[in-house]
Amino acid sequence: MGLLRIRLLALLAVAVALVAGAAAAPAAAEDAEDPRIPTELAIRTLDTAPVFGELRPVVAELITVPKTPHGGLVQFSIDGVPAGEPAPLRTVPNVVSWVATLVVPTDLAAGDHVIEATFPGDDAYAPSTASVEYRVDPASTTTTLSAAPASVSVGDDVTLSAQVAVEAPGAGTPTGTMQFHVDGSPLGAPVALDGDRVTLTTDTLPAGDHTITATYAGDGNFHPSTSSGTTVSVAKRATTLLAQPALVRLSPLGLPLGRLQATLTRGTAPVPGAEVDFTAGSRSLCTATTDASGVATCAATLRLVDLLLSFGYTASYAGSDTDLAATARGGLLG
Repeated sequence: MGLLRIRLLALLAVAVALVAGAAAAPAAAEDAEDPRIPTELAIRTLDTAPVFGELRPVVAELITVPKTPHGGLVQFSIDGVPAGEPAPLRTVPNVVSWVATLVVPTDLAAGDHVIEATFPGDDAYAPSTASVEYRVDPASTTTTLSAAPASVSVGDDVTLSAQVAVEAPGAGTPTGTMQFHVDGSPLGAPVALDGDRVTLTTDTLPAGDHTITATYAGDGNFHPSTSSGTTVSVAKRATTLLAQPALVRLSPLGLPLGRLQATLTRGTAPVPGAEVDFTAGSRSLCTATTDASGVATCAATLRLVDLLLSFGYTASYAGSDTDLAATARGGLLG
């Protein structure tokens, strides 16, 4: 019995040792150091943020300990998406470490991004990864404006042309809308850019001198900008009055009558709905409104003496917000 007990105790000790060894094996494997040469990646960027469209490089420097020259590839990614093919590591004069370069795409949207560089390692060198926050600012723009013609009459067409340009070092084609202003007030609704420009034709400018500007609203990649003012002069339209001689005759009742008639035109077109005043000297005879043919007619009943003393009458149109005033002299016809 004593010998059997000794053997059992020996077997138990061996089993315990085997279990302990099996449990310790993974820990030993985990604690084993990577035999490859350690590496470290460092990403270098300029201190200032680029603007949209600016060509800007990002450099990843591979550092080994001890420093030894090394080739290989580095994969860059932007916001988790691979940025093209892996970039080769190259030597730099007077620098022991090796570098890989990423030219950041010029169409990278304005905003905050993360650029990551990964060296996958190989049989001799351990892998390493580095990342850096990378911001792109919107590019500045300049808006220019022209108006043609610069001098018109009320109701004539004026064509406004605005163009937005990107200031260096930015690049690209802005998108969005352009808003025209007349004397600080919006002229219609914003107009969508067609390429880098927009054109608007209007015939609604009132009489007077006006300062017109164009404002580009900007978008996510481009700052807004406003043009300098350009002046458009709008003249009132010329009008013409033609007065007929006053008709002086005896009515069947023996009363003297005077028929006064004047025609108001704008160029060759009649001007309807306008008030025409008829006077003899300083005396007002009557007022009439032009009809669809531009003709104003009134009877100066009992004013024959005034007509005779003044050798006729004067027809006057005071003008309006859009038309110049006009006068005409009418004689006597017995």
